[in-house]
Order: sequence, then C-alpha cells, then structure tokens
Amino acid sequence: MTVFIDIAVAGVVVNDGKMLIMRRSKSKSHYAGSWDFPCERVKDEGSLSGNVVRGVMEEAGLAVEVVRRGSPVTLEDGDWRFVVVPLLCDAGSRDVRMDREHDDFRWVSLDELDGFDMIHNTRDILNALGLMRKG
Repeated sequence: MTVFIDIAVAGVVVNDGKMLIMRRSKSKSHYAGSWDFPCERVKDEGSLSGNVVRGVMEEAGLAVEVVRRGSPVTLEDGDWRFVVVPLLCDAGSRDVRMDREHDDFRWVSLDELDGFDMIHNTRDILNALGLMRKG
C-alpha cells in the first residue's frame, strides 16, 4: 500500500478570547460538513508562518499575526497522512470573508467546541499549542 504524506499548517485564529472555526463545504471530498480551523497544505518553500498567514487570508479573508507554533500532530485519512503544524494566530478583526471551500464560520470559546462536529485531530492541535485545560 502506498501512503502519501503532506505537510499542512493549521491556523488557530483568535480574537478577543474566541477562536475561528469554519465548516467545510458539502462539496468537499474529505470531511465535508465538518468544522475545522483554517488549514492549508504547505505549497512552497516559504516559512510555515508565511504559509499560515497566506492560508488564513485565502480561506477567511483575515490578516493575522503568528503568536506561536505548536508541535506537529498527525492526521491519517486512508492512504493520506498529514503532518499538521499548528500555529496560534492573532486576528485584528472578526470580519471573515469565506472562500468556496467553506459554507459557514463561527467565533467560539474553547468550551463551545464540543457542540460542533470537529475534524478528529482538533484536540491534538489545541494540546500542541497548550490551549487545552488539564483535568
């Protein structure tokens, strides 16, 4: 079996104590209808920070500043394995302009995430950034 490996960045975008989550369009082949953080495959040899800044702008129309980087986490999906590098990003506004890959968005607190059908590596991403509460 051939396994394909990609590197992606996940932007955990925060503004005034809330995180941006976006629902993947039902037309998407993977995780359609699931909620996720803005996430981008690393497309060029630029920095991880540069890739996430560009990806958040493309997916959400937001200018962000990277605050810190977390440890990489893995997302496995059939023959694909994604190494996802989470980056905590500060947004200067909440004026989201979605791309065609998404059909809804919300600004939520950490406690509100359980009410959404999130992609299964969400907690790993938050843990890697030190955002999950212990016990």
